Amino acid sequence: MLPAIFRPDDPVLAFDLAPEKRIALEKLLAGLSSEVFTADDSLGWVYQFWQEEKKDEVNRSEVKIGADELPAVTQLFTEPYMVKFLLHNTLGAWWVGRHGGKPPVEMEHLRYLDDGKPATGTFPEWPDRAADLKCLDPCCGSGHFLVEMLRMLVAFRIKEES
Repeated sequence: MLPAIFRPDDPVLAFDLAPEKRIALEKLLAGLSSEVFTADDSLGWVYQFWQEEKKDEVNRSEVKIGADELPAVTQLFTEPYMVKFLLHNTLGAWWVGRHGGKPPVEMEHLRYLDDGKPATGTFPEWPDRAADLKCLDPCCGSGHFLVEMLRMLVAFRIKEES
């Protein structure tokens, strides 16, 4: 099942479901719209859905949150608009500082000062070329930062390297 998700040699595929359970699961999956699998935030919403009961349990307990409780109450995905806001005002501001003008990708969240400079600064201590940038997804949860960073960095490198 789900060959786009599991490799053929994945151990999970060695687990046999009873035929009636497999058929019910296949029907459930077939009944979902394609948007469920292709939306930017699907993975984040699924994670939050599966953690909801544990999160509510921890919050109701009113005990001090420790290492065991922390993931259920804090590991929420970052909405795509916030990812873009953060990256536009870091990588986008860096681009403007190095190259001037409009970045090679849409940056609707990039904020400017009255003098036309990016409001967050231009990060002069960062490398001069996109190829030399090192980026880190701060949470590496649902991959929103990774996907958006890659989209931006590819555009930057295409522009810089013709």
